[in-house]
Amino acid sequence: MTEAYVTLKSVTTGYGRDNIIHRDMDLNVAKGEILCLIGPNGAGKSTLLKTIAGVLPLISGHIYIDGKEVPAGGRERARLIASVLTTPPITEYMSVYDVVAGGRYAHTGSFDIQGKRDRDIVSKALSDTETWDIRDRDFTRLSDGQRQRVMIARALAMEPKLMILDEPVSHLDIYYKQQVFDILKRLKQTCDITVIMSLHELTDVAGIADRVAALGASGIALMGKPDEVITDENIHRLFWRQDKI
Repeated sequence: MTEAYVTLKSVTTGYGRDNIIHRDMDLNVAKGEILCLIGPNGAGKSTLLKTIAGVLPLISGHIYIDGKEVPAGGRERARLIASVLTTPPITEYMSVYDVVAGGRYAHTGSFDIQGKRDRDIVSKALSDTETWDIRDRDFTRLSDGQRQRVMIARALAMEPKLMILDEPVSHLDIYYKQQVFDILKRLKQTCDITVIMSLHELTDVAGIADRVAALGASGIALMGKPDEVITDENIHRLFWRQDKI
């Protein structure tokens, strides 16, 4: 594996110190890598992603990107990490363009005044996610697959170093699911963006992940390439014998 670009060191996640999910978790992700989290319901995949994204506070430990510790919150953190979580922002009466342009908030200051560079970045994000043609449409009237592509475009407009996605293809049919995966693969190649994401369907993981981290009761139970982690024995241990892993 190449040198770590995103590093979690002794990270403890949870919902306050009285409700710890995982303690002292370590994780290294290479630049431009797509890392998929798998595991049974309740294993803490979403909790870990929300903690990295800053939605949940880091109980203890450290998160580094390119050797520098990530700030606790605010615009500086938003310039480093963009997230596409299961709960989208409130976007009533907003066009697709406006939703994506909202991703520039970390760069435009308190008055959200966008210059030519901001508009160029938004346009590129729309183009990269194949949503330029629907930029004037009402976001709330889009299909699930279109909405997911728009949310990825919004995340791209933030110019992040790291993108966090929680179950990005849940409830999508195979056509829209493949569109999302194609976009992520293209972004990896052209933008060198590092991705940490959770997926439910193991067949999807093999087609998109560079590496897989399987979460169990004790934290990261298995780590490796998809064909190393997703074996009959490992899946049986992870999903049916959770007390053994």
